[in-house]
Amino acid sequence: ISSSCLILQIYEKLKSTKIKKAGSIYFDQLLKYAEKYNFSNHGIFDGLPNLHEICLCIRSNTNYDNLSNINDSIKDFLDYIVKIKDVRLIIDFESGDNDSLANALKMLNYGKTINLNIQMDYDLDWNKYLKENNYNFTEEMINIKDEIKFLMVSINEINDFKVLKILLNSLENLQNIKIYVETSLLKVILDEYKSLDDAKSYLKEFFNYRSCLKHLTSARISFGSYDTSPENSSSENMKHLYNFMMDCIISILPSSISKLLYLMEVEHMTLEFFEKIGILFPSLTTISFLLCYNIPENALYKIPSLRNVVFNGERKVNIPPWVETVMFLYFDIDFYYPDDIVSDNKNNEHYFTLMDNKFNISLRCLKENDIYYIAFLKNFEKWKELDKLMSICY
Repeated sequence: ISSSCLILQIYEKLKSTKIKKAGSIYFDQLLKYAEKYNFSNHGIFDGLPNLHEICLCIRSNTNYDNLSNINDSIKDFLDYIVKIKDVRLIIDFESGDNDSLANALKMLNYGKTINLNIQMDYDLDWNKYLKENNYNFTEEMINIKDEIKFLMVSINEINDFKVLKILLNSLENLQNIKIYVETSLLKVILDEYKSLDDAKSYLKEFFNYRSCLKHLTSARISFGSYDTSPENSSSENMKHLYNFMMDCIISILPSSISKLLYLMEVEHMTLEFFEKIGILFPSLTTISFLLCYNIPENALYKIPSLRNVVFNGERKVNIPPWVETVMFLYFDIDFYYPDDIVSDNKNNEHYFTLMDNKFNISLRCLKENDIYYIAFLKNFEKWKELDKLMSICY
């Protein structure tokens, strides 16, 4: 067996109905395999009838000069895997490497001609990229931006909001977004604009739009904490500007947010904030909280579309009667809630008190005497959705 394409030859020998994902495949190994074998004749994935996802990594700074017929090898591979029912090819590459990007585009463009489901997965500092290109997309990025399904943006300085605006109005097939806000930015604004009203007016200039993306259904937002100590003379203004910024950020997200709104490390939330969520996202079904300590007890009554609620740890929040599933996750409990929450095996009444609601069905996963997670359901059939709910809310 050739070590240069060992993983592909291993897949060729495998026979299993349990394997759904094939990974650890590198583009250079793929090309070396193609020089010796025909993919269709050797059927490297034929022994995996339930395979639905193939992950291919294009390594940067790789020399392909000694490889011939690269385009033919790409076509041979894609022509083979497109015959696999419901298969998806995930291409992982470094967008800053020209060769990696060029080869990813070759696969993407040919994949489109044969109706192959391809997802592009790559790390890109969007703030750096757009600022270096005068807030415009380069020709190469124009070719792949419509393939972007997932996006992570960090807001570290005020001009990063310009980047967010461009992305929320350009990535037409975006499905999932993570936004991390550095709250020290608020202090910078307050230091420059001593008046709270002036600071709000300045900040508002960056939120004079609302995204119309149709496929964006999930959003994670981390606002971070800020100094609330009495010694801080500007803490009250910080609180008001913080709440104002939270309102601004959720107001630019499209109404298509329906699968998930995940709020992380939010310092202070008001009933008005949740009322706005209910109005802005009328189809929102799932909300999750992580490191959110100050949730108004009746906050969720402001979101009539809500069906699933997930807490990382515990909070005292009243659960409306229309909610069908509530989960409490304790995966990293010592980190999330080190002071006041212990994940020992508590009885259901403890949770009914937290929720001000009762459920007929409860499922708990225990590790010795600790709860790994506990779920409360109105419909037993909903247990089938718990794994998926945990995966998106953890």
